[in-house]
Amino acid sequence: MNILTILHSFLVLMQLKLSTAFHQHFIPPVENAGGRSKTQPNSLRTIFSPVDGKWIESKRVTSWGTWGQEEFCSKGTYAYGIMVKYEEIGTTDDNTGINGFALLCKEANGFPVHSHPSSRIGPWGEWIECHCPAAPFNYLTGFKLCSLPPQGDSDDVAAFGFDMECSISKVHTCIYKANVFCGNLISCPKEYPRICGIRTQVEATWIIGDDTALNNVKFYCC
Repeated sequence: MNILTILHSFLVLMQLKLSTAFHQHFIPPVENAGGRSKTQPNSLRTIFSPVDGKWIESKRVTSWGTWGQEEFCSKGTYAYGIMVKYEEIGTTDDNTGINGFALLCKEANGFPVHSHPSSRIGPWGEWIECHCPAAPFNYLTGFKLCSLPPQGDSDDVAAFGFDMECSISKVHTCIYKANVFCGNLISCPKEYPRICGIRTQVEATWIIGDDTALNNVKFYCC
């Protein structure tokens, strides 16, 4: 067997391995009736920070609701994308927009793991996946949250749009591209360049009243 045949066999094997690794089906976090995510048995999520780092957070355009538990990718893994639980604006008289986030984590070598830190989650909407494209070593490094200010007697929505910043491919719109009511891009510091944790502020459901679901988010940079 000559060197070209050996090289060809190696490349075919690596292509198969990468194809298997990078096409993972997302399993949404388990939620209870109150919208609080629950860590599953043997989950790779953790409520303790695995490494030193720094929190970055959204601007307080609104601040309704309770902050959920801090959750993190397991040690040695980082976010390469995010799942957004989103209720489409205009589908109801009481819009909530973004209801929650769940990080998609992977190892430093580029292989995804079944770890989806999520913190507090609202009950409305469907999960939408947004991930840093193209490169396996393209990590989540920052974000921009779009939030409507208090609307008085009209429908309050709070967070309704989200852009994510990636280490290689830069800024991508994840949910609802808008030119207004969006905060500035907030990036991880150079000493802690990759997102690996999350904490969310979500308003509880009102039996009678105006619901907003997610109001603010903090990301932990490792």
